[in-house]
Amino acid sequence: MLHSRRWSIGFSFGLAALACSEATAPNGSPAIKLLAISAGAFHACGITPGDSTVCWGSTALGVSGTLATRPVVVTTLPGATAIAAGGTNACALAAGRLYCWGQLTEVNSAPSWRRTLPDTVPGGAVFGNVTTSLHDCALAVTGAAYCWGQNDNGELGIGSLATSFDSTPLAVAGGITFASVSAGPWHSCGLTAGGQAYCWGDNQVGELGDTSAAMDSTCGYFANRLCAPTPVPVQGGLQFRSVAAGGLFSCGVTIAGKGYCWGWNPEGSLGTPFASGHCIWPTGSTPTVGDTEPCARFPIPVQLDGPGSDSLFAEISVGPGHACALTTGGRVFCWGTNYSGELGRGDTTRYGCGSETPCVPRARLVLHAPGSWVHVTAGGDFTCGLTADHTAYCWGSGGGNLGNGGTTPAYFPVAVLTPVP
Repeated sequence: MLHSRRWSIGFSFGLAALACSEATAPNGSPAIKLLAISAGAFHACGITPGDSTVCWGSTALGVSGTLATRPVVVTTLPGATAIAAGGTNACALAAGRLYCWGQLTEVNSAPSWRRTLPDTVPGGAVFGNVTTSLHDCALAVTGAAYCWGQNDNGELGIGSLATSFDSTPLAVAGGITFASVSAGPWHSCGLTAGGQAYCWGDNQVGELGDTSAAMDSTCGYFANRLCAPTPVPVQGGLQFRSVAAGGLFSCGVTIAGKGYCWGWNPEGSLGTPFASGHCIWPTGSTPTVGDTEPCARFPIPVQLDGPGSDSLFAEISVGPGHACALTTGGRVFCWGTNYSGELGRGDTTRYGCGSETPCVPRARLVLHAPGSWVHVTAGGDFTCGLTADHTAYCWGSGGGNLGNGGTTPAYFPVAVLTPVP
C-alpha cells in the first residue's frame, strides 16, 4: 500500500500547507505531520517533513512481536518520496533506491528474510514506486515491474511459482510498461499509462477480473486453485486512473471518477450488495468453474449510500476486507468489513450485509472528519488518512495501530501523535 509524498503535496497545494497551525490530540499531545502515510496489516508508517521514516502498531518495526502505540523513528532517508507498509514489513523510496525492513515469510514457515533496520534492495534498478503486502512489488522508472517474496499463487507475476525471499526483485513477465503497481496478499495488479489494468496471482474468486485463468493443480498453498502467474488484462473495457489489489478483491477508479471493484463479496468488499451464492460472470460468458461464494469476476460499480452519493473518486485504497475512497471534494467513503470500526461510522454495526460479519455493503461517508482529506489508506482492520494540513489520523482496531498512544479501538478518526522524544 503505497503513498507518495509528491502526490500528496501536489494535491494539497504545495509545501505551504505544512505551515498550518499544529493540531493536537484530545490529551494535549501534538499530532504528527506527515508527507506520506501507508497502513499495513498490523502497523502503519509515514514520512515526516524532516525525511524521517516513522512507524507504529503491533509490528511497528516490521518484526513480529514489537509494539509501538505511537510513532517511532525507524531511520532518516534524505529525499524520501514514498513509503509502503505491508504484512510484517515496510519499504521506503529515496532517490530511486528502495530500502526495506521487517520480514518476508512463507505461509506457516519461519521468516526467510528479516531486517530490523532498512536495507537496500539489491538489483541496481532505479525505482519510482513501491507496494508491499505478503510480497513486495516495485516499479522502475522505465515502467518495468518487479516483485519478490511469497509466490504460492503466482503473485510475483514471473511465469512460475518460484519464490524470492532474499529480497531480490524479479521482473514481472510480459514486457508490459506500467505506470503503477499494487500488491495484495495473494495477487497483484498494475496499470498502464493508457488506463488498462492488469492483474496476476490468485483468481479463485475473481480478484483478477479475468475469466480465462485456468485451473492449476499446483497453484496456491492448498493447491487446486485458479491462478495466473503472468499478468492478464482486467475485463470490461474500462479505462482506469488507479487500481489497487486487496485481500481477495481488487478495486479501481476510472478516468471518469467512478469506483469499480471485483472479486470476493460475502462481506461487502465490492461496495455492491448481492446475496447470490455464485459468482457473477460477464454477460455472454460461460462459467467454467462451479463457484460457491458470492463474487464478481469482472468490475462492477461501487454504490455510494447517503450524503455525497454523487461524489467522484480520486483514489481507492483496499485492505484485506474493506476499502476506502477519497473523493475529488476531499471526503472519504468506506465499505466492506467493519469488525473494529475501520469504516469510520462510529460503530461495528452491519448495514444490510447478508453475512453475520459486521460490514457495510455500500460506500458510506466517514463521520466526524477533522478536515478535508488529501489521502486515505486502508490497513488490516483499521484506516488512516491525511488532512489538507498533513495531519495524520487513524481509526479502527486498537493494538497500537492508531498511533494515538493507546490500544483501544476508535470508531472515528483520532490524531496520530508525534514520536516520543
